[in-house]
Amino acid sequence: MVADFPEKRMALVVLGMHRSGTSAVSRGLSFFGYAQPSDLVLSQSDNPSGFWESRAIVRLNRSILDALGGTWSKPGPFFLERKGARESREMLDEIVWSRFGGEAKATLESVYRGAGPIVLKDPRISLFLPFWQRALDAAGYSPKYVLIYRNPLEVAASLRERNRLGLRPSLLLWVQYNLAAMELCRSNIPVAVFGFDELLADPQTTLVDALNRLDAPAPALGSDAATGLREFVSGADRHHIAASESLAETPFVANLVRDTWSLLQRWNQCSPAEQSVSLLEMRETLDSAVVLAGSPTVVTKEKLHSLVENSERHSKVAGSPARTLVLHYHLFKNAGTSVDELLKRNFGARWAQKEFEGGPGREKKAVQLASYLGEKPNLLAFSSHTAQLPTPQLEGVSVFPILFIRHPIDRLRSAYSFERVQTADTLGAQLAKQHDFAGYLREHLKLPLNRSVRNFQTGRLARNEPASAGSELERALRALKTLPFIGLVEAYDRSIERLEALLRPRFPRFHAVMVHKNITRPDDSSLEERLAAVEREIGAELFEAICVANADDLEVYCAVKACY
Repeated sequence: MVADFPEKRMALVVLGMHRSGTSAVSRGLSFFGYAQPSDLVLSQSDNPSGFWESRAIVRLNRSILDALGGTWSKPGPFFLERKGARESREMLDEIVWSRFGGEAKATLESVYRGAGPIVLKDPRISLFLPFWQRALDAAGYSPKYVLIYRNPLEVAASLRERNRLGLRPSLLLWVQYNLAAMELCRSNIPVAVFGFDELLADPQTTLVDALNRLDAPAPALGSDAATGLREFVSGADRHHIAASESLAETPFVANLVRDTWSLLQRWNQCSPAEQSVSLLEMRETLDSAVVLAGSPTVVTKEKLHSLVENSERHSKVAGSPARTLVLHYHLFKNAGTSVDELLKRNFGARWAQKEFEGGPGREKKAVQLASYLGEKPNLLAFSSHTAQLPTPQLEGVSVFPILFIRHPIDRLRSAYSFERVQTADTLGAQLAKQHDFAGYLREHLKLPLNRSVRNFQTGRLARNEPASAGSELERALRALKTLPFIGLVEAYDRSIERLEALLRPRFPRFHAVMVHKNITRPDDSSLEERLAAVEREIGAELFEAICVANADDLEVYCAVKACY
């Protein structure tokens, strides 16, 4: 049975370290109409104004940490035996989802009861963002994120008073929570970032600015609501104050803490590229420091075995899919033939490929795809050039979509070379045989509805959301994060290694065979050399025109490249 694709409700997810103002943000957003969960945690002496978070969601996050051998104050990074940090994270993401995903979806549905828009808050969510993104999507919510940060020395002072934690472990926690939250942006997901001081100084303006940056509803507050917000977010509740410059003067503060604080303060002035590079360096520094100090949290064989063994049972209880189907969206000249061969070698007769007829409308092809897959209960992997996003939702099946992105100009040169020699009687093959590369491009550009040489990859990714959800580029960039795997042709071997790490928990025998099939590039020249050759071949004017026609594809390519 095929599920419908209803319009998703909005969820504002509050991120940040404990003792940093996340409760104030969560309650503050409710003044703007964002619904709170029905099972709020009761206020306590250390937070008399309330925590403004769900008891059930807090319990679930604690259960996940416990299953991995951690706690809120020892939240990883988690390592699998004989695995590196990145591979461990990716594999554990899938294992945790298999074990707790159905429960998370059911919990969201229970505590919010179909309300929307909602606000979701528990500092531990920062530690499991891929997990909660998938849970929100499964429950019918489209998440947006706000991140509040606070001077780490103030946080450390608060934790010393409440939990008797020393300075250095408190600062390590502060880095871990904030880095985990900021890493959203490496995948082009917008996050509104602001400081605790900003919130206290002017809560209404700060929250309105954050909502506007996220293109989220920010209704004007009446005088009573504005007064209530100002009274709730009160500086009188602030018991620990530290000047920003004191961080540089305090002994035993690692450079990583100072660098994280600096990036948070500069966040809204940094380019996405600078954010991504800085976060990658900081994550590598943190992982290396934990390993060097001999203090990583290793998920033991016993705990891993328990997680894996219980995944199927808990998935069935919570109504989660029991079977995984790998769905390869085979984009033309994007290493698709090599990926098909990889799937064929791993899944044998349980892999299939098929193309779907019909016009350009995605609805018809989506129905054909879902109908075909629904009739093939034994399939584990499927490939198609004509299958289009969004991924079909099939009863009892978890669909794992994969696709590859490539530099658009290099892709066009490869497509032309291939179409000149292929036997098909398509328009592209006809034009390739009749013209040189420049003529081939010009003829395609004369056809205004032809997407072959115009942001082809962006158009395919954008179909993951309805057209009403934003521009093609906006929808495509969001798809890069929503989809569990995006490969990069220019980093094919590394992409396949990442794919193996993601699929191994679902298919323990899956092996990343490095297959390279149907490659039309005649030499081992670099991408820069090939692009320069294209410009010489077609001329600077046409090269500029084709770059303009693929500006969105170039941005998508850069976003994926940053992840590799």
